[in-house]
Amino acid sequence: MIIVNRIELSSEQRGPLATDDRVAIDCFQACRNRLAVKSEAGRQLFIELDKDVYLEDGCRLVCENGKHVLAFRPKESAFRLGFPDAMDDQKREEMYFAIGHQLGNLHLPSEIVDGDVLGPSVTGRDSIIRVAEAFSGLLNLAFLDTQLGLYRPLFGIRGGHH
Repeated sequence: MIIVNRIELSSEQRGPLATDDRVAIDCFQACRNRLAVKSEAGRQLFIELDKDVYLEDGCRLVCENGKHVLAFRPKESAFRLGFPDAMDDQKREEMYFAIGHQLGNLHLPSEIVDGDVLGPSVTGRDSIIRVAEAFSGLLNLAFLDTQLGLYRPLFGIRGGHH
């Protein structure tokens, strides 16, 4: 088992990214400071970092043995709630608040990306469909596979809002 005890964020890296391996870190794992994962080369990694560290897409994990492993965000099952272009800013802000409340009741983390609400599909699709239908057809709902929480946590550091 290889121990990872430090990271270098992409903004700290200079020159070409030199890594010895890659590991997929999903949006839920990215908020944890201790976890065990397997790299693409089949190496078992134990990541043990300081509290309040976020494993953003493209960060370089520094192992005790001097090796570097690139952490990347894989595509995950997600939903996108899109808004009509003609909606005025006041109405859009009210809907963001209402959607946030609805998704919060379902304990679904989400983020706003390019004006749309995006989040992981961790509950049944019916729950998300009901949220979209509550807005009388004003929202465009799509299910897709995409990268989530690339550079900021969807639900706070260390997995929750408690």
